[in-house]
Amino acid sequence: DLILRNGIVLDPAENFCGKRDIFVRHGLICSQPDAPRQARALFDFDVEGRYVFPGLIDFHAHVYTGGSDLGVNPHTTLVPTGVTTVVDAGTAGTGQIDGLISEISAAQMRIRAFVNVTPSGLATFRTHQKIDASTFDRDRLERIFRRYAHYVLGIKFMAGKEINDDLSALDATLEIAESLRVPV
Repeated sequence: DLILRNGIVLDPAENFCGKRDIFVRHGLICSQPDAPRQARALFDFDVEGRYVFPGLIDFHAHVYTGGSDLGVNPHTTLVPTGVTTVVDAGTAGTGQIDGLISEISAAQMRIRAFVNVTPSGLATFRTHQKIDASTFDRDRLERIFRRYAHYVLGIKFMAGKEINDDLSALDATLEIAESLRVPV
C-alpha cells in the first residue's frame, strides 16, 4: 500500500538508525520484499534526507477542547508533528471527566489522561482558584478509575503559590491516590 524509500529510519525497538526502505500493507509495517527496488505500491515516496520513525508520545498536553480554554485539537496540532499518542495532563476535573472521555473515545489517535483532583479541573489560566481539599471527592475518583481504567492513568494535582497556601491539599491528594493505588 505504501513504500517510503531511502529514509533515515530511527527504530528504538530494533536499536536501529540508518538508511532503509519501509513497506506498509494494510496499515502495518511489513517485511522487505525479496526485490525491494522492483516493489510497487499505491503510494511510493522517495524520502531521502528525511527521518522516518515510530509515532511520538506527548506526555503533557491539554487536549480537552469541550471543557477548557487550554485545550488544543490533537488532530490538527499534534498529528502533523509526528505525535500519535498524547496524555492529557489533568485538564478535566472530576466533574468534567465524562466530557473528556467522550472526546477521547471519538479520537483517531491514542489519548490517555490524568484526572484533575478538583471538580472543575483546568478550565482556564485567566484566574487561579485556591485548591481546597474539602472539594475532593474520593468516591467519585474511585468510580472514575473503575469506569475509565483504560483511559485514565492517574490524578493531577496542580501546585503553585497562587493556588496552594499550604501542603494540606497535596497531602489529601496523596492519601487519595495511595488508597486508590494510582499515581499523582
